[in-house]
Amino acid sequence: MFVIVSRPSRFLDCVLRIGAVAGVLIAVSSDPAVSTLMAIAVVVAVSVVSLVVLVAVLGQGARRRAALTVLRALLDDHSRSGTGQLIVRAAHPVSSRYAVHRSIVVVDVEGFGDERRTSWHQVAVRDGLYRAMQEAFDHAGIPWSDCDHEDRGDGVFVLVPPEVPKALLVELLPLALVAALGRHNSTHKAQERIRLRMALHAGEVSYDEHGATAAAVNLAFRLLDADTLKAALAASPGVLAIIASSWFFQEVIRHNPACDPVAYRRVRVKVKETTTIGWIHLPDPSRSYAGGTPDDLPGDTRDDYVDILRNGQAQPGMSGS
Repeated sequence: MFVIVSRPSRFLDCVLRIGAVAGVLIAVSSDPAVSTLMAIAVVVAVSVVSLVVLVAVLGQGARRRAALTVLRALLDDHSRSGTGQLIVRAAHPVSSRYAVHRSIVVVDVEGFGDERRTSWHQVAVRDGLYRAMQEAFDHAGIPWSDCDHEDRGDGVFVLVPPEVPKALLVELLPLALVAALGRHNSTHKAQERIRLRMALHAGEVSYDEHGATAAAVNLAFRLLDADTLKAALAASPGVLAIIASSWFFQEVIRHNPACDPVAYRRVRVKVKETTTIGWIHLPDPSRSYAGGTPDDLPGDTRDDYVDILRNGQAQPGMSGS
């Protein structure tokens, strides 16, 4: 745990004073029970001081994460059931031969490597991406701090706990992400604006000391790299294009009218060794379909989403993979 304060010497002095007083009391006490209680008191006092400093010096958006970090450190990430004690789920499960179920979200910035972006532009894009993702997840009722997330340079790989309803990933998250990206783009130059492709899937995931792996994770990345998804975003005036796996669409989206299933279009996906079906959606309120309104489009048997979006005009700014 790292703490950045404006006057670290005062903070350190306070902690040392508490430790010194407790040490004296422990030394003069002949009762082992009293010594043990005093040692516990020292740990609690130092932890409380650390938490207060964290809350005081960190920004509002980081306070919840900081508090959870302290709690996890205090409890050593051990969940205890049946004892009446507080249970804190470890963000990253320990390595195990047993796979666990997770919802999978993968995003990728369009044109991140465009030659018009300097390294400074890319830093601004990455900062904006993480801010937008955190804001959107928290707004959708999916605590960012409860998810496992790994950096992908030009994107982010997120594993969502199984207790989070999957419908939130399509009912609330997309519009929250569109709004967050809109706020970022409105205050940044063209080279620092963000448009995203997002893939949704779920499945059994295995953890090890290096991270997570699964066939379901591989499929999510293949969907994200689909040419039809890239074409959909390129032809859209919006900032987000989503592709859901066939499983995710059939099991989650299709059964929930609030997820707007009629707005999704079936496409064939062939990337590397993977051939599958995906479902594409443009969630921006200002989205436009070059072929007409969704009701004018062919039914679910249509696979070629590129034809639907041909002749569409992309939003000015960065373009590419």
